[in-house]
Amino acid sequence: MSDFTDTILKLLSALTGIKTALKLLLMSIFLIAFVFYIKVDKEIDTSILNTIVFAVSASLAFLLVELLYFFIDMNKKRKTKKAQTLKLEKQKKDFLESYNRYKPFIDPNSRVILKELSIKPYPIETDNDGLRNLLEHRFIEPLENVGLRMAFFKLNPIINNQVVSDWESEIKNELQKFESKFKNFNEVLNCMRSDLKDAPTLDGEIYDRFNIISN
Repeated sequence: MSDFTDTILKLLSALTGIKTALKLLLMSIFLIAFVFYIKVDKEIDTSILNTIVFAVSASLAFLLVELLYFFIDMNKKRKTKKAQTLKLEKQKKDFLESYNRYKPFIDPNSRVILKELSIKPYPIETDNDGLRNLLEHRFIEPLENVGLRMAFFKLNPIINNQVVSDWESEIKNELQKFESKFKNFNEVLNCMRSDLKDAPTLDGEIYDRFNIISN
């Protein structure tokens, strides 16, 4: 085996990482500059020149391959992360749809628990009648026990916004009903006030008291 071949094999076996390749490349560039400097007026030995050229080529090739693998690996990780994100979003969507399908069958006691937990986690007695179904469907999650029959629970984050939205809609509907009934009640009072005011036999003091009450 020639010295040149032996040197090449040693260079190839030395390329075990990016840092080694960079060191070899820098060293090769330095050798090129040094050889040309000391032999500027002399003929450069071919074996030395070939070894240096090969070292530069091998270093560059190794770095390019490592760079290629780096981008391939980054692209693979990006695709994997995107697939995981899409899978997680689908799971959340399916769970929310499951909650909306089950929502009409939730008993009043369980509804109260959901409303309270949409504000903040709080302790609930573990033998609460409305607790079992919520836990079974994973609508709420246990946090920690605070006694033999008491534990902190929190609302499943996936349905939190939906529960808050449902509660706000319920409050809004009840307010609209109240305003509608109150408006009708005021109309009736106004009609009665007008009729009583026009009545010639109505005592003025009684009318004044009725007017105060209706206002």
